[in-house]
Amino acid sequence: MASCGHGGREFGVGRRSELSNHTKPGISQKELAEKLSVAPSTLTRFVDKLETRKLVKRRVLGKTVQVYPTGKAIAMEESILRASHNLHARLDAILGPETAAAITKAVLRTSKTLEQN
Repeated sequence: MASCGHGGREFGVGRRSELSNHTKPGISQKELAEKLSVAPSTLTRFVDKLETRKLVKRRVLGKTVQVYPTGKAIAMEESILRASHNLHARLDAILGPETAAAITKAVLRTSKTLEQN
C-alpha cells in the first residue's frame, strides 16, 4: 500500500485489491490480517462471512491458509472502486481537497502509532 496520497488511497482503497491481484492470486490470511491491521481472529471471522457469501475461497497450502476471490467477488470489484471514488469525491467537495487529504494523513499516522504501541 502506498504511504501517501489522497482520498483513502493510502489504505489501499481506490486501487486493485490484494485479493484480486492477478499477478499474485490469493494472499495468506496472516498477510491479509497484517495489511488490514486487524487481529488474526477478527480476520478469520470476516473471511468466514465472505466465504458464506461465496466471495472468497480458502485453500490450505502446507501450514498456511490462502484466501482467493471468487468470480462473484471479482465481478464486484469495479463497482466497489467506483463507489470508493465517489465517496472520496464527495469528501473533497464537502471538506475541500486539502482538508480531506490532511484528515486522511492524520488517520494513517494515528493507525501506525497505534500499531507500534
